Amino acid sequence: QCDLNIYFDLPLSSSILTTLSKLFIPIFQGKTSIEKINILLAFIQKAIPYKTDQEQFGKERYMFAEESLFYPYSDCEDRTVLLGQLVTYFTGLPCVGLEFNDHITLAVNFPEEFNGDYILYQEHKYFICDPTYINAKSGMLSPDLKDEKPQIIVW
Repeated sequence: QCDLNIYFDLPLSSSILTTLSKLFIPIFQGKTSIEKINILLAFIQKAIPYKTDQEQFGKERYMFAEESLFYPYSDCEDRTVLLGQLVTYFTGLPCVGLEFNDHITLAVNFPEEFNGDYILYQEHKYFICDPTYINAKSGMLSPDLKDEKPQIIVW
């Protein structure tokens, strides 16, 4: 294991990006950045079954974005790393990881303003985009995390 920011930093391979582009580019036509990210959120929330690392591996094990597409299950940090790579590739929007006590999620700096849960980072609003909070859209933080202040993970 290495620091979590290293996992966020390694991009997906060109073959995976080509395959995912065939899926997402047609769907993204005419969509706002919020709509695009909501599509990516729904994809990860529903296409990749959730299991903790303890359940899947018997110990904590971070995965690189590409690994999350090949293993049968992923947990919060794995989904967040994958979402970070997809957001970066398909939208180019700045994002950061958020580390809560027992949860990792993503926050994205959108060009458009909207109502939702966000953190301030370098004087910009980064809206929560949680790939583990099932059916959550951009700007929705799980109610059980509302009182926690996360550490920011930059890559």
